[in-house]
Amino acid sequence: MAWNKQVTADNVILRCMEDKGLYQLTNRSYDSLVQPGATEVVRPKLASMVVKKNTGTAADDADRKKTKDDTSMVTTALDVYAVPILAQMAAKFESNDMLRTQYEISMALALKRQFNKDVIEAAQATTNIIPAAAAQISFRDFSRILKHFDDNEVPEENRVIVIPSALEQDFYEIDVIKTAIGFNMKALRAGEANEMLGAKWVISGLVPTIGGKTNIVAWHQEGLAFILSNEGEIKEAYQPTVLGDAVDLLAHGAAELDGNEFACVIKSL
Repeated sequence: MAWNKQVTADNVILRCMEDKGLYQLTNRSYDSLVQPGATEVVRPKLASMVVKKNTGTAADDADRKKTKDDTSMVTTALDVYAVPILAQMAAKFESNDMLRTQYEISMALALKRQFNKDVIEAAQATTNIIPAAAAQISFRDFSRILKHFDDNEVPEENRVIVIPSALEQDFYEIDVIKTAIGFNMKALRAGEANEMLGAKWVISGLVPTIGGKTNIVAWHQEGLAFILSNEGEIKEAYQPTVLGDAVDLLAHGAAELDGNEFACVIKSL
């Protein structure tokens, strides 16, 4: 079957959508709101509900949240991601274009890495930057993350904690963590988010430093949006001076934190 640029691009995007990357541990419900020609997505942000006990509420009471009037809209600007390669004619001739297929798989991996990084940076945008409890990472740092979410009444389900790889050895040296892993070998599975104190935790080498300091980043899935257009695009043009096609894989997406209360950062001393 002849190679089809659009099918190939869409397959790369689909591979990203089916991946288990960090960007999937977010609110992924807004993809359908991306419209043709749009550079941004306008999406709803629901009002906080009020619970009454042993009392009724008048129809026009301010505590009766209105599905239209009490819904605010949030505008999220979309970014265009581009993964560039040079498809050399020599590689095509020598491999029957198999190398190009492998590079397309690598394009998906590169997008995944960038999406993960953008989600972490979106969580780091919170104003809740808390100094670490001590010079070395400790279990108390994780309890402070949970306390932040509890104080802000963020649901216990779907919390995510990302530990930078720079702190990986110190993390596994925490007595509570060593004991937990000893009794639960499934926690050693690679490539998946594990559970600790009701939160998913992941170790990543993509956590940017803040002011040159390592940091642990946490967020609530429903409070951090990641939007990815369902379609991708591949653009190419033959370059005679280098005997190859300049190829760009294009994707359209964005990550955004919906409120400071939905994220927390523990920054090293």
